[in-house]
Amino acid sequence: MSDNNEYGAQHSVKFSEVTWYERLRKIAAYVPDQVPLFATVTVLFWGVAEVVSELGGETLSLRNLAAPALATALVISVYKAIQAYAKYVPEALSDESLSAKKVFRQGRCGWQFALAREMLLERIRAVDRKLKRVETGAQFIRPTHLPAADYLSWLQKRPEILQRLIRSVAVQCTSDMPKILAVTTDEATLAMSRMQSSN
Repeated sequence: MSDNNEYGAQHSVKFSEVTWYERLRKIAAYVPDQVPLFATVTVLFWGVAEVVSELGGETLSLRNLAAPALATALVISVYKAIQAYAKYVPEALSDESLSAKKVFRQGRCGWQFALAREMLLERIRAVDRKLKRVETGAQFIRPTHLPAADYLSWLQKRPEILQRLIRSVAVQCTSDMPKILAVTTDEATLAMSRMQSSN
């Protein structure tokens, strides 16, 4: 920040997105967890098919029974893996709104900036709701009574504090936040950037 209250900075920002093959790789990571389900569905399918064939008086060959049983189990297991992937939320976002979680899950180009915007909007809305309650009288904030000398000192510091606040907001919006968001590209850096932004 210069003496005439001008601030200048340059950043290089890398937009990231989750591509379809990265999404497939992440879904594939959930498939091994579905092995018990795969085995259960295969055995159940096999058992039901044996019962139905026995009632019909026919015998099914292993070749005719194995392919549909394994295909059904595979489809159900992959479906469950996709569901597990779609429901997953990183610990860093566990307390965030549904819209913020949705932005992370979609992983579109520049998702980290859209996520920061959603998180900021949610916090602004919470403050706005509180101010609205105070304004309508639904929430009472007890006034603070200061002696005259303390009040004058407090009043004289207001312009300086406001100027410092404006400078601080300008630096955070144009320097600190872009630096943090520029390095946020995946779940690991998301947790680090959240810790940095809260400090």
